[in-house]
Amino acid sequence: MTRRCALVTGVGPGTGSSIVRRFVEGGYDVAMIARNEQRLRQLEAETRHTKAFPVDVTDLAGFDQTIDRITTDFGPPEVVIHNAVGGVFGNFMQVDPMILLHNFQVNVMALLRPVNEAARLLSNLRDLAPEFAARSREIEEARRVPSDIGVTF
Repeated sequence: MTRRCALVTGVGPGTGSSIVRRFVEGGYDVAMIARNEQRLRQLEAETRHTKAFPVDVTDLAGFDQTIDRITTDFGPPEVVIHNAVGGVFGNFMQVDPMILLHNFQVNVMALLRPVNEAARLLSNLRDLAPEFAARSREIEEARRVPSDIGVTF
């Protein structure tokens, strides 16, 4: 049986590592993304069916190259878990716009690239494998759903 691919961003010592282990237990090969290369390499050494891809998700060129490497090594991910997050607390007058911009890059833009790549590749498989036909239609429908992005003040 061929293992499916999951992509997890924001693989830190807590939630991210737990997500990785759970997907491995569920039969997935897991591509792990985080900034901390040492922690990723340690988790890779401890956990079979994982591969570390150290990159900062806000480095668009580096992140694009990483997504291309993941797709080459594993094929299109069937599951994308975006666990890389940024946050800031404060009211309208306290929030630094540059921090808000950085958080948008981490929370939203970094999710867009792997999801679009997975959707594109899975959509191309529609005619080749019947089991992908229903999944690719679901992905295309999900991509059409508008997202509410906002800041509470």
